[in-house]
Amino acid sequence: MRKAFVVGLVLAVLLAGCEAGSGTSGTSDWSVTVTSAAGTKALTLAHLKALPQTEVEFLSKETGTTNKYKGPALKEVLEAAGVDLSSVQAVDVEAEDGFFATFSRDLALRDNVILAVQMDGGALPAEMGTARTIAPGEGTKFQVKYVKRITVK
Repeated sequence: MRKAFVVGLVLAVLLAGCEAGSGTSGTSDWSVTVTSAAGTKALTLAHLKALPQTEVEFLSKETGTTNKYKGPALKEVLEAAGVDLSSVQAVDVEAEDGFFATFSRDLALRDNVILAVQMDGGALPAEMGTARTIAPGEGTKFQVKYVKRITVK
């Protein structure tokens, strides 16, 4: 009986740890750093969720289905970091693993290019990170997962 209790307790702890690490539920210390001529600003998940939200549909290669992604437009994120949008030449979006994509001015300032923090009404799946860019109509290199840093040129 005691052995069954210990096994049950261990399973409960492991399951709780898995849930805390999935999607955005365990990301209270996560932030994206935006660097521009205005300086450097870290925006937390709470900051991103407080910005106006845009929803876009996108066929995800991870899921093989069309999903609804929601988050602030990339230009809203830049403005929240103090960026003067008229000075934007290009934007580098970098993932935690160092992968990055350079968004042209026109692409970065499009209304439907977002920094997604939700998918289908819930947190992003763990394999996508806490935030990812969604750029409908663009190639996979512009769908950056695990976004950690944004640099404005």
